[in-house]
Amino acid sequence: MADDLSADFSIDYSVLHQVRENMLELAEEAGSGGASGDYRDLGEANPGERRAALGHSGLSEAFNLFYTMSRTRVKEAKDGLEELGNLFGGVADGFFNVDSQLAQSAGASKAAGDLDNWRADTEAYQQWESDRAAWEKYLASIGVPQQDIDNPEFLLHKACAVDDPPGFCEQWKEDVDAARAGDGDRPPENPGEAPSKPEDTPPTRWEHTDASGTTVIELELDDNHEIVKETATVTTTDGQKFVSETVYDGTVHTVEDGNGRGYTFRDQTTTSTYADGTTTTSETVYNGEPRTVSLGEDSTGRERFAAFQDYTVTSTDEDGKTVSTTKVVLDDDGSGTMTVTADGETTEYTRSGPNAKWEEK
Repeated sequence: MADDLSADFSIDYSVLHQVRENMLELAEEAGSGGASGDYRDLGEANPGERRAALGHSGLSEAFNLFYTMSRTRVKEAKDGLEELGNLFGGVADGFFNVDSQLAQSAGASKAAGDLDNWRADTEAYQQWESDRAAWEKYLASIGVPQQDIDNPEFLLHKACAVDDPPGFCEQWKEDVDAARAGDGDRPPENPGEAPSKPEDTPPTRWEHTDASGTTVIELELDDNHEIVKETATVTTTDGQKFVSETVYDGTVHTVEDGNGRGYTFRDQTTTSTYADGTTTTSETVYNGEPRTVSLGEDSTGRERFAAFQDYTVTSTDEDGKTVSTTKVVLDDDGSGTMTVTADGETTEYTRSGPNAKWEEK
C-alpha cells in the first residue's frame, strides 16, 4: 500500500456541520418570534393588563388570539429548524462514521504491512549476520589470513583457482569433496554485502494527514512482536472523532493461501466510539483449524483458494446488550452455513459454493 494512503473522506463534513449551526441559529431567532419591547410585553400580559392597555375587551381578545397563533407558528418553525439542523448533523456523523471505518481499515493494513516488512528485514539481516559469522569462522579454521577474512569480496574458489594456490586451499578442496560424497556439510560461502540494517525497534505508529483530517494507528506488541492491541483514531479538521480499539487474544493461527501468502487468525474484540459518542463492541472468536477454502475458478479455469477459519462475531451495544450474533462455517469447497441471531430471532443461511449467494434455509 502506498505511503500516501489517504483517508479519502467522501464529503466535506465541515459544510454539513456549518449548515447545522446556521439552522440552529435560525431556530434561536425564530424562537423569539421577532417579538420585543411593548409588543412582547403586551402579548405576555394577563387579560386585565391587556384590556387596560388597549381600552377594549374585544380588541384585547383579538390581540391575544393573534399573539397566541403567532407564537404557535413560531414554535413550529423553531422545532422544524432544529430538527432539520440536527438532520444535517446526523448525516455528517453517519458519513463520517462509515468513512472513518474505511480509513481505519486501510490504515491498520498499512501499519501491519510496515510491521511485516520490519520483521522480514530484521530476519534477513540476522540471517546475514549468522551466515557471515559462519563464513569468517570457517576461513579462520583453514588458515585464511585475517586481511582476506576482512575482505567482503574474498572468494575461496577464486583464491584457489591460481596456478600456485595458497596452503588453505587444500583443506577447502577436501571439505568440498567430502560434502559431495555425503561425508560432511558443504563449506560456508561468502554471504556478500550486508543488507540494510532495520531499526532496532519495530514500527508501532502510522499516521496520515491531509486536507480532510488525520488517521493515526498505534500498535502494542508482545515479546514476539505480535500485535496485541491496535488503536485507530480518525479526526477531521472540524473536530469530529472516531476511535476504534482492537484487542487480540489467544493463540495465533497461521495458514498460507493458494499463492503462498501467510495469514494469521486470532480472537479479537473491537470497541468503536463514534462521532456522537456512542459505542459498540464486536467480539470475533475463531473456531476449528485454519485452512484454505475454494474461491472457485478464475478466468483461466484454475481453482483459487483463500485462507479461512470458521468464526463467530458477537456485537453488543454500549450497555453490554447483545445486538446480534453471526456464525460462519465453510467447507473446503466453499459451501457453508451462516447463522444470524438478532432481536431474539435466529435465521440460518446456506450457500452451495464459493460463488453462490447466501440463501435463507
